[in-house]
Amino acid sequence: MPKKISELQSAELKFRALLNKRDEINEQAVLLRSERDSLTEQKKVLQEQMSAARDKRDAFVAEMRVHKKKRDELQAKAKELIAYKLKMKGKPLGSLKDEIRVLEWEAKDMERKQQTVPLSIPEERELLDELRKKIAQAADLKKILAEQEKVLKEIRDVDKSIDALFRQADKEHDEVVRLSEEQHKAHEEASTFMKEIAALRASADKKHA
Repeated sequence: MPKKISELQSAELKFRALLNKRDEINEQAVLLRSERDSLTEQKKVLQEQMSAARDKRDAFVAEMRVHKKKRDELQAKAKELIAYKLKMKGKPLGSLKDEIRVLEWEAKDMERKQQTVPLSIPEERELLDELRKKIAQAADLKKILAEQEKVLKEIRDVDKSIDALFRQADKEHDEVVRLSEEQHKAHEEASTFMKEIAALRASADKKHA
């Protein structure tokens, strides 16, 4: 009789041990499923972050191209204006104000001479011819002077435009550099997320197995 009781107790102990083992295995399975689900969720979050980083990178690249194009256009326009300015400066303008003053003074002196000095008819005729020439020369030089001043004003305006264009081009270039750095950061961020996703996928596969 005691032997039967001992066998029964032994069987009961084994049964309890098996139940405990089963419960332990079930707990481990639940834990592994939880870890797997957690890894899957982490992978999903990382994939979303990677996608966002890629989108951000692509946006930076697109914006950078726009600023590069604008910068190049501004620099080209500035160079065109520089060439135009050099062309305008190449004209023989000279200093005309002193020449005009001299001609006007000579013309007035001739007028005074005509009015105050007794002259023969041939002398007066010759004097009047010279006077008309001086007046005509002064008028021609005044036209040239007006054109010169117009050209000089245009050159000053061109200078201002050139400076403004180069300043704007520099700003666009700085923006290109900034966007390039941001694009590089976004690319590195996306690469990091990809590596983390690969590691999580490998870990999840092990847990699932």
